[in-house]
Amino acid sequence: MSDAQLSRQYLKNANISITAGESFSITCGANRARPPAVLQWLISEDVTVVHQEQSDVIQDGYYISLKTLTITPTRDDHGKILSCIASHTEIQRSFRSSVLLNVHVLPSSVLLFLTGGNQSQSTVLYVQEGSSTSITCKSIGSFPATELSVWLAGDFGRTWIHANVSSNRSALDDTLFDTESTITIRPDDSNHGMHILCSSYMDDVFFVKVLTVRLFVYGLPDNVAMIVRGDMLEGSATNVTCTALNEYPAPLIHWYIGSRNVTGNSTLKTSINSADRYDAESTLTIIPNRFDHGKRLLCHAVQTTLSMSQSLNNTRV
Repeated sequence: MSDAQLSRQYLKNANISITAGESFSITCGANRARPPAVLQWLISEDVTVVHQEQSDVIQDGYYISLKTLTITPTRDDHGKILSCIASHTEIQRSFRSSVLLNVHVLPSSVLLFLTGGNQSQSTVLYVQEGSSTSITCKSIGSFPATELSVWLAGDFGRTWIHANVSSNRSALDDTLFDTESTITIRPDDSNHGMHILCSSYMDDVFFVKVLTVRLFVYGLPDNVAMIVRGDMLEGSATNVTCTALNEYPAPLIHWYIGSRNVTGNSTLKTSINSADRYDAESTLTIIPNRFDHGKRLLCHAVQTTLSMSQSLNNTRV
């Protein structure tokens, strides 16, 4: 016996790994008969047969006979036997060969999501810099359980991440398996824009599915710096610039003289740097008076998404 898909020959009583719902053709062959052998497939009645056809070709005075069977297996066909009998009209003898069906069921879905969150597929994951974060890859409804591996990928290649893997009977069908692979990472700003890859695959059948999500790492700026342009003179306008570099998402910059909010007298510009994070620059125009003397001028970079902030307050008016 052989199959057309992989041109693979099977020994007697071999296991054949096939996929539920996908048509599969297997051929029974008999060589060097004269006249041609008669080939007959023996199949369980509930196996869905699509097509059977025998061909006979003469070569060197003998016949090569082939009979191809095409089936569309279901999960219920797992463990069933296909048998082929080769007989001859003039000889009271026959040959029989059988194979056992090993029916794989591909997962109904594979998902990649933040552990404990909504189990739906997304193209991005938002994570917090420096915070322990768990990410789960889940395969639903397969037989046997799928194999899962998780990788962190960037511009310079990818790194395998150790994961905790578990398989349990599926809640939807206890003849199938749900498999989960969970990793824990502590992202920093260098991970921003990188990808988490989850590869799900099965042995013995051609099935590989790779999911990819992009990491967006929320984080405070690397540095907040203040520059005073010129001397602070009573009644004279002075420009003070505050920069906050390499933050995601773009920050808001607030200004205070003492406890007085003077942000309304400032401008804010943001730009995206080579790391796809934000650099922000705010310029405050102040006209100090003698009541401001000795008060602290505060530049406050606010990350509203994280309810966090970073400040620089080493300048006095």
